[in-house]
Amino acid sequence: MIGGLSNGELIPAIETTYYELLAVLQTSIPGGFWRREPDMIIYYSGAQVPLLNGVLGPRFTVENMSRRFETAMSHFKSKRMPMRWLLGPSSSPPDLGELLSHQGLKEGWAIPGMILDLGTVDREPLPKGLEIQQVTDTEPLRVCGDTLAEGFELRDEIGKSVSDAVISYGMSPTRRWFLGRLNGKAVTVSLLVLHAEFAGIYCVATIPEARGKGLGYAITREPLMAAKNEGHKIAVLEASRMGFPVYRRIGFRQLCQFRTYTWSP
Repeated sequence: MIGGLSNGELIPAIETTYYELLAVLQTSIPGGFWRREPDMIIYYSGAQVPLLNGVLGPRFTVENMSRRFETAMSHFKSKRMPMRWLLGPSSSPPDLGELLSHQGLKEGWAIPGMILDLGTVDREPLPKGLEIQQVTDTEPLRVCGDTLAEGFELRDEIGKSVSDAVISYGMSPTRRWFLGRLNGKAVTVSLLVLHAEFAGIYCVATIPEARGKGLGYAITREPLMAAKNEGHKIAVLEASRMGFPVYRRIGFRQLCQFRTYTWSP
């Protein structure tokens, strides 16, 4: 139990904050949209990147599963747009993943949903030469987008689409980008999104040449400290394969997981 909440209450918070972030950030590109239906969220960016188009948190019945699958896929098949399905803890029915695989979608990394008691986080010194700033204007925000794309190793049009999404998503009191510079060069980035009592950490990335120096650890902890200092009690995130051991070291623990299935025309 964290912040007086049981695991049964924390898991839905991990899930809903993740879906909201993905839907808004990834459709921030001009022409993008997202729509909440009673049993799923459909989002579309117009970019030829599976990550930027898809279906979030489907909750179908055994009886309507095939029909709802076809309804969702029609949006992307008609535009020949690559996309992915993200199945969370509340997704149903249990064999929905089997249907997606049977339809030719490729199953990917099972994404851990993790949680942290912010009361356990204390200030630590940054790695030598690293400076971290909270972004407050447009030019550093563009640098955040470019650093994120490079950190995710996305190039050409795909990398530009991700960078453009960062610019369009923007910043606000509840959307805060953090940019780390090592000896003056932008090398690492993260995003803090505040949802009521929860602090979500997303878009953590370090460019390949700067990895192995503790920068991902530092760029994750900095927004956590900001959230803690403002009275937030609980942090949530979804871990990449590379980030998982870093988050464990900070003190995050896994409560659930998300399954991904990708389709390309």
